[in-house]
Amino acid sequence: MKKLFLGAGCASLMLFSSCNNNDDGGGDSVSSDTIVTTVAEDKVNINATLDEMVVCLGAMRNGAMLNSLVSFAGLSEGEAMKEEFIEDVFSNIETEIDKIDIPEDNQFHIDLFTGTWSYNLTNTTWSRSNSPSNKIVIEFPSDDTQTSNNAKIVLAGYADKKYYFDDEDVFLPKTFDIEMSVDGSKICGVRLEDIVYEQSSEFAIPVSINCSMFMSPFTMTVSGDRSTGTKFECEMALDDGSGCGYGMSAELNLAHNDYENIDDEDFVDLKGDFFHNDLKLDYFVDLAKLIKLDNLNDDITDDQINDNIDFAISLKSSKVANLILREGNDDFEVRILYKDGTSENSSVYYESFADDVEALFSDITGAWEDI
Repeated sequence: MKKLFLGAGCASLMLFSSCNNNDDGGGDSVSSDTIVTTVAEDKVNINATLDEMVVCLGAMRNGAMLNSLVSFAGLSEGEAMKEEFIEDVFSNIETEIDKIDIPEDNQFHIDLFTGTWSYNLTNTTWSRSNSPSNKIVIEFPSDDTQTSNNAKIVLAGYADKKYYFDDEDVFLPKTFDIEMSVDGSKICGVRLEDIVYEQSSEFAIPVSINCSMFMSPFTMTVSGDRSTGTKFECEMALDDGSGCGYGMSAELNLAHNDYENIDDEDFVDLKGDFFHNDLKLDYFVDLAKLIKLDNLNDDITDDQINDNIDFAISLKSSKVANLILREGNDDFEVRILYKDGTSENSSVYYESFADDVEALFSDITGAWEDI
């Protein structure tokens, strides 16, 4: 069992968290925990939570950001039906940009682009004014039915800092705020409040970040820090303000802080959690032991993997099950091991969930099997 298998298995376990009974005999029993529900009730509650997730994704599907994107590009069945309109809007802006003498120094010189760039619907050209002097404003029609520039992109607060990668100067963003609005209402945006890099002799690595993203109606916040030389932590939250809440945390531990000489065996462990409202999954992966086993063996068993991972599902703070890996015929499956010792393939949950999500977005993406 190679590294690809290990990575795919752990990724599948995490994916399930975001989203024929028999005694399996593997993993840790949860019978020592306080049982406040029956297994039958737990199954109903897991399905109910996944149904909530579909409803929340429906809010994203019907949100202003995605609807605006669909209208602008004419997205349908995986195709952009308004390619000619998109070409008309953005092709000629390159003509204006080419008039600017841009230094070849790997830096984004925002002062060379500030002002208001406006699309002319009559002759498909662009014009530029010098106001404002500290922002880039781009005005254009939100779709091909508009008679004015009712969409606007604004980039403000941009700042960067010089670092070195392989003896070459690279300017990395430190702060910026970019947002898009249609008819005066904000539909999406990204705000980088701060990011700190540590420069080594060969490259720079991020050691602290705080940023947020708005995708109407959801707001996502991301924060991360290197709390010690060998410990990296991050948190992410996604919420629409009306009961659809998602989040995750992660902690990565390394054996040492000589980052230029990090090898596979220097990864110690990865742990954290995922949650959606009342459904939570706490995870732990002993990277050091799994990598050592993988390096020593052509194949490692599913029991060896399960001995070095822990994926625990809880509902309303009460543990209800664990996720484990089981090898099949040239494949693997993620099984859900309930607190009474019975288990089943987790596909009983995620397959119907995936079908529901596909139904939500298929008018835009087309059938997923064709993507």
